[in-house]
Amino acid sequence: MEKLSNDGFWAISGALVGAFVGSFCGLLASLYLDLKRESNVKSAFYTEAEFLSGIMGTFLVAVVSEYKKSKIDLAKNESFSGPLEIDFSVLDTLFLELYKTKNIPSSDHRQFMLNLSSQWKRICKMDVGRVEKIPNTSIYQVSPVKSKEIVFFLVDLLYHFNLLVEKKKSLSSSTKTNFKLRHSQCFQSTKLIILTWLKKSLKKRHIGK
Repeated sequence: MEKLSNDGFWAISGALVGAFVGSFCGLLASLYLDLKRESNVKSAFYTEAEFLSGIMGTFLVAVVSEYKKSKIDLAKNESFSGPLEIDFSVLDTLFLELYKTKNIPSSDHRQFMLNLSSQWKRICKMDVGRVEKIPNTSIYQVSPVKSKEIVFFLVDLLYHFNLLVEKKKSLSSSTKTNFKLRHSQCFQSTKLIILTWLKKSLKKRHIGK
């Protein structure tokens, strides 16, 4: 009888230990999968953000280049650019997925994401009429006024996009920044130099005040 009692005790103990070990291993596996998913979502979000900011940055470079040319002659195989239609649905979906992780977006992130699509649409509308065909010629005239409007507006948008990608925590700058500083930060990674254009443009704006 005592032997049967001991056997029963060890059987129950083994079952309890096995159940505990199984539950513990299951918990570890669940935590690992959650951490892996969290890391993947976060990485995918910032990768997509960087990709979209690259598209916008390419358009900004084109606008500045065409502004400097002033005129574009199609007969000389020259061409001009326009803003691409951007689908923000992937970025929006990944942004919402961040709420399911511990990487909950800040109020800065939320505000930026809410305005992103509408701001890009505004830039697209601003581009209408930036390049106009000169009648009876193969030459297109670039509007300096519209070009400047797009550049100043787009630099501000890309500046905050850069904060989103680089800082990842807050879109608020620790110090107030002027246009030239924001421009420098936007193009630091691409090493684009248009300081001559900026100096002339800013000087004209200052004189006009």
